[in-house]
Amino acid sequence: MANNEIRYTLITGASTGIGYELAKLFARDKHNLILVARNKIKLESVKTELSKYNVDIKILALDLSKSDDIKNIFSYVETVKALKIYLIM
Repeated sequence: MANNEIRYTLITGASTGIGYELAKLFARDKHNLILVARNKIKLESVKTELSKYNVDIKILALDLSKSDDIKNIFSYVETVKALKIYLIM
């Protein structure tokens, strides 16, 4: 990994269920996270909970059943090209 490369793991459905459990595991393993879910309040709660692992967490409140929100997530990823992003969907 290049010294200036920052790695992130992108997890969808991160506010509940399997996505939430994966977010906990990846945070515990010191992965920086991009968490995606529909409910911003729940995402903020997850971010607060996982902050104890001292990782960078970005949240995106998007509904991936909507085509515009799918475009938004791709646009976001494009704007952070300096980051290496792994997708967990």
